[in-house]
Parts: sequence; structure tokens; C-alpha cells
Amino acid sequence: TGHTEFAEMRDSLVEFLQLLEFDSITDNIVLLPDEALGGRRFGLVTSPHSLARIRPKADAEAATDVILGEPLFLLRQACDDFVLCHTAEGYTAYIRNSDLRRLDADAFHHRLSGRQVCVLREWASDDGATIPLGARLKWIAEDQKRITAELPCGTKVRLPIANCRVLNDAAPRE
Repeated sequence: TGHTEFAEMRDSLVEFLQLLEFDSITDNIVLLPDEALGGRRFGLVTSPHSLARIRPKADAEAATDVILGEPLFLLRQACDDFVLCHTAEGYTAYIRNSDLRRLDADAFHHRLSGRQVCVLREWASDDGATIPLGARLKWIAEDQKRITAELPCGTKVRLPIANCRVLNDAAPRE
């Protein structure tokens, strides 16, 4: 029993057990992502920081810290509060549902294509929202002093240009 993202891994395990001449092999390994997720199998972190846990419990050990705008590949709904996902760094861990925005493949592709803004210094807006170091946001526009970026929730923010680096920027700057 268990889960895997690759049919080849499941098939290799069954073949290996057969080579070891086990009398009876019952394959209950479930392929992920789970079909129950429907079309929204992708996500973006909406919290400045969220601890990705090794178990779907608030007090479980943290596997890693995910930050605002980080792309996630959702694997299965673990319980009401947590979803199992693959992080951009390759960790498989549980993230709180309240700390992510679920997207379908088209919206995920749109969100990650084109110019991106990488936040180089933590920044707090006038309304108290924190944009952490390393946050990845969708580039919208810029002028001499500020970059307009879109948060994963869709809200637009204007960040000091000195606090940001534009990625995937093929267009010349004026």
C-alpha cells in the first residue's frame, strides 16, 4: 500500500517482489495526483510563510518552509485542513489548505509564464501586508520607482524597484 506519482515506480516494485519470489503480491499502491482533486491540481502559496509538514497535522515536524507565490503541485487532499503536494524545491509535504490558492493547468501556466518578480528584501505595505524575501509574484508593470506585481490572491501591489528583480525579462528596460 502507499502512494506514488509514477506508474513506473509502482511497476518496478511489483516486478522486484516477483523476482524475490513472493507467493502473493497485492498491489494497493495509488497513483497520484488523486483524481478527486479534479482539474485544480496546481497551487500557489498565498501566505508570506507556511510550514510544509511531514504529516497532515498542525504540530507535525516541518519538512520545509514555503513562501508567498511558490508554485505547488497538488497530489491529494489529506484531510479538511491539509493537502499533500510537491513543492518547487521537490519536497513532498502537507500544506494547509488556507495557505494556498488552487488553480487549473491553464491558470497555473498563465501565472508562471512571462515576467516574474522576485522579492530581494522583505517589504511591508501601508496596510500591513508582508511580502517576504524570495516571494515570487506575477509582473504587471513598472515605472522608474515601483514595480506593480500581482499577489497569488489576485491583489496588485506596488513594490520599490530596489527591492525586486524581474525574471524572464526579454524586453529592454527604458
